[in-house]
Amino acid sequence: MKFLCTVALACLGTLACASTIGLDKQENTYSAMEGSHAIETDLRDARLGDIDVEGATSKRVNERLQLDFTLANTLNAKVKFELQVRWFNGPGEKPISVGPWRPLFLEAGASKAMTVVAPTTTCVGWQIATRSSHTSN
Repeated sequence: MKFLCTVALACLGTLACASTIGLDKQENTYSAMEGSHAIETDLRDARLGDIDVEGATSKRVNERLQLDFTLANTLNAKVKFELQVRWFNGPGEKPISVGPWRPLFLEAGASKAMTVVAPTTTCVGWQIATRSSHTSN
């Protein structure tokens, strides 16, 4: 009987872990093309619903697209997360440059202004991605 209980608990643990497969790959994205004032959002990571990308604007500086934005934590608690910036040559195209996932955190109610610059002069679009910091890749 003791053996059966141990096996049953092991199976339950495996099922619990299996039920979260795929959740660690969810991310929230904020995208726009040069000259557009509309930011397309795709919010898939509910755990990061309190991290907002605000006031995102882009302009050309030395022929490269520069993106200025603010990350804001609207939660009453510190939030750890990761951020990645992707650059595009045109709408509907695959990114030509994908930056590394950068670990960040924001204290309760805090905000952080950020500026990033495109890697080439041909970039005309950008995407900011955020995901929970406990992801596996």
